[in-house]
Amino acid sequence: MLEFQNISIYRREKRILDDFNLKIPDGAIMGLLGSDSKAKSMILAAASGSQAPDYGQILLNGVSIYQGRSRSYQNFGYMPREYGFYDLLRVDEYFELFLSLYKVNGRYRQKRMEEVAELFGIRQYMSAFMELPAEMLPFLCLAKTVLHDPEWLLLDEPFANLNSSSRNSMIKILLMLQEEGKSIVVNSQMFPETRDFFTDVALVEDGR
Repeated sequence: MLEFQNISIYRREKRILDDFNLKIPDGAIMGLLGSDSKAKSMILAAASGSQAPDYGQILLNGVSIYQGRSRSYQNFGYMPREYGFYDLLRVDEYFELFLSLYKVNGRYRQKRMEEVAELFGIRQYMSAFMELPAEMLPFLCLAKTVLHDPEWLLLDEPFANLNSSSRNSMIKILLMLQEEGKSIVVNSQMFPETRDFFTDVALVEDGR
């Protein structure tokens, strides 16, 4: 279970999250809905470990994610709203960069890259530079997010730049990942394609 306990976060003296509480069970696909986009993005950033709360704590299976961070961050795959690609790298080099950050080495690194390329249908792009068709970029970022095989996926607006057909394709991939045992938290608008996708939803308004 992923649990947010009394989380408050301030940025430039403005409160983004205000005593926020939420419990997300293992295996869920939790949709963070509502109009407070900054708060929803901050929830995911805090869970990823990239934005520490000013108050409160975040627990994974009853243990603070900020204890033993060298290990706990391996449990999360974070897909930010802005992808942060490196145009001078090939796709396979981009993948290898992130796998090295998570200390994934040896034969398993190549095996994992091949598995993810097959799942996402991007095998033909692996030797290409990062200047890919725009509709492929969200899939590429999601592929990077799952490379190190995390237990939890934290996805910030993954459907925003996709048409209906591409949203359905991404939902299909995410459902396959859930069947493999992943737990998923998604900051999203409510699209027609996502109506039956979420197993749980939380409405986030005014930082709560």
